Amino acid sequence: MIVRFGPCGNVDGGRYFALLARQARKGSYPPTKPPGGCRKARRVGRFYPPAVPTLHVHIDESGNWSWSPKGSKYFVFAVAWTYDPRPLAHALTALRYSLIKQGDSIEVFHASPDKQPTRDAVVQTLLAHDDWRFAAIVIEKCKVPPWNREPLKFYPKYAGALLKFVLRGRLREETDRVLVYADTIPMDTRAKREGAVKTMKMTCAADLRHANIAHHVFSHTSASNKWLQVADYCCWAVARKWETGDARTYNQLTPRLAAFELEPLAYSARYY
Repeated sequence: MIVRFGPCGNVDGGRYFALLARQARKGSYPPTKPPGGCRKARRVGRFYPPAVPTLHVHIDESGNWSWSPKGSKYFVFAVAWTYDPRPLAHALTALRYSLIKQGDSIEVFHASPDKQPTRDAVVQTLLAHDDWRFAAIVIEKCKVPPWNREPLKFYPKYAGALLKFVLRGRLREETDRVLVYADTIPMDTRAKREGAVKTMKMTCAADLRHANIAHHVFSHTSASNKWLQVADYCCWAVARKWETGDARTYNQLTPRLAAFELEPLAYSARYY
């Protein structure tokens, strides 16, 4: 059986492509439906195969790079993933313009400096969409051995573990591609950038090669990707809970939490 493709998934042979050519010449391309409509095409037994999904993974981090008692107690990596990034991204864009219309100067959603009413609005928007999840890994910094504190070792060990959590347990069977994004803002040194990007590439290559799944890694500013802003909110909520005990936003986001925080050093009794 010959399968021919159309915009609604089922077409009636070469007539559809002739229609494409005619409407392209007229400047009205593409047609909304093939000739005869989807119902007729289904009757002749020709079907459009379902789109193969692409997994979008977004990573953010919270915590400073100071290992003294004056620094943050924890370092947190959070990851948010989805197979359909468009609906929530569009909703956040609409929310931003709505807030700007009210006089709020918002270039990008960033949980830490955002005002509480803005945070509440963002969280409600996140919860209105059910096609995404997030998870986090929490590292108690004083338990990290000094030899693992270099970015080129720290990122593969801890950020890599979180990425593996997604790639090994959250992939749909039909997935053919994985896109991984990291925010450039927290990576304020070359070593941190290299460590983060290298980690994502190595982890994807190791975990996806056997399944013949293509992957790409990107380092973008959060302003360019609404989903990096989603990851920022999730990461901030987890860090806020662990650093200060304020679990307000964390509790609100719990319906989208895939698993409780990973704690690789929870049972270590050694401090450095």
